[in-house]
Amino acid sequence: MLSEPSSGLPVMPDNLSYDINGIPDTAYSDDDLIKFLRDHKLNKSSPSFRYSNSGTALLSLVMEHATDKEFTALLNEHVISPFELKNTMLEVPVKKQGFFTDGSKQGKNVPHWDIFHAMAPAGGLRSTSEDLAIFLSAFLRDSNYRNTRNYMQKIRYSDNISDINVATGWFMNSSAKDNIYWVAGSTGGFSSFAGYSTSDNRFAIMLSNSNISLTESGLKILKSRAP
Repeated sequence: MLSEPSSGLPVMPDNLSYDINGIPDTAYSDDDLIKFLRDHKLNKSSPSFRYSNSGTALLSLVMEHATDKEFTALLNEHVISPFELKNTMLEVPVKKQGFFTDGSKQGKNVPHWDIFHAMAPAGGLRSTSEDLAIFLSAFLRDSNYRNTRNYMQKIRYSDNISDINVATGWFMNSSAKDNIYWVAGSTGGFSSFAGYSTSDNRFAIMLSNSNISLTESGLKILKSRAP
């Protein structure tokens, strides 16, 4: 399934180009994505699990066709408006540009990635720790989302050798006393981490204007116990 990285699609479409700074083509369109899908041949020997931004983009395209609504409209209808997220968006308006910090890579400032059109669902969203806390708190504690939460927590793929457990939209680290669900990512000079503990619904959110991974730090926080 596309939401449980098992589609076999690559991390990124192979017809997506990048500029000299490694920034993806902002004009990559739905037609470009469809052309990639038509030409791409799945390898039956590929691993059962493969993180895929291509799959995320395709899932969004399917949703758009099924609802006859654009991704931005679906995002606003089902996420931004219901949770009253004031600072979650694809494009940062001029009046908020001053709050949008520069990213950094290897100690040097790097341009923002403006990911629109077909690849927007797979890395184009901008948000704040406050908005993410509102969203994650509701996901964990609001009874209206219990069925969704239970569905997304079900493990779809496990690898005992690498200790990878994959749920829908989350990775999971298991121990005798706790299960920790988490997700992390990066775009250019930024990194993010969000995760939660099923033992007491504690959660952690980390955002950084550096391309250094936050996964190790985020998991350490969630595995520790507050005094």
